[in-house]
Amino acid sequence: MEESVLENRREFDWHDQTYGPAGMYVIDCKINGMPKPLFLQALPNDDKTRDATITLLQFEKWGLVYHTMAIFED
Repeated sequence: MEESVLENRREFDWHDQTYGPAGMYVIDCKINGMPKPLFLQALPNDDKTRDATITLLQFEKWGLVYHTMAIFED
């Protein structure tokens, strides 16, 4: 990610400060600079897949607008 996306467009371990200031719903990498941000999740196991699903469902409930991408392997 660091080689492909400019530093000012990416934020690792991002959470929404407005709806979730406690940081319970975390995105591995948020990429800005588009009409809808890209939320990137690495999914190395079942637990992380479950957590990512819960996070994205919560963002949907909050009405956030975004695109998602998941990486299952390297």
